[in-house]
Amino acid sequence: MQFIKLISLTLIVFITQSCKCQKEVSTMQDSLEKATQTKENYVIEYTASSRGIYNQVTLDKNNISTLQKRGGTPIIKSCTEENWNSIMKHFKSIDVQNISTLKAPSKKFQFDGAAIAHLKITKGDKTYETPPFDHGNPPEEIAELVKEILSISENIE
Repeated sequence: MQFIKLISLTLIVFITQSCKCQKEVSTMQDSLEKATQTKENYVIEYTASSRGIYNQVTLDKNNISTLQKRGGTPIIKSCTEENWNSIMKHFKSIDVQNISTLKAPSKKFQFDGAAIAHLKITKGDKTYETPPFDHGNPPEEIAELVKEILSISENIE
């Protein structure tokens, strides 16, 4: 868990230090804070990273943000009702409170065989996060949701 916190802290430092994307990051953080304050709204974040790969997708009912490079500029688009309904369809089958106990089907990320991935879900003031898993091989319980998140993020550019 310390490793995850260290990675998260490092990513935050890289993002906030980038002068180029400071305004966009600030805008997205404001948007996420507003969404998090609403008890009915979820913020879903998927992150996959390794030495050569970085992919972060953050979405809520209003926006979809993709970041393809550490310290890069996020691409922010409106989340359509169709996209959000599709996400919620897969989301409803997940026991959010227990995602921290999911078991990864493989652990190639431990030796650079795959990018390390995480799924984080925020509702109101509560945040739920999965243990690390291989990008491309999530736990079965969240596989369809992760697939839908990645599919939507690829189509917003």
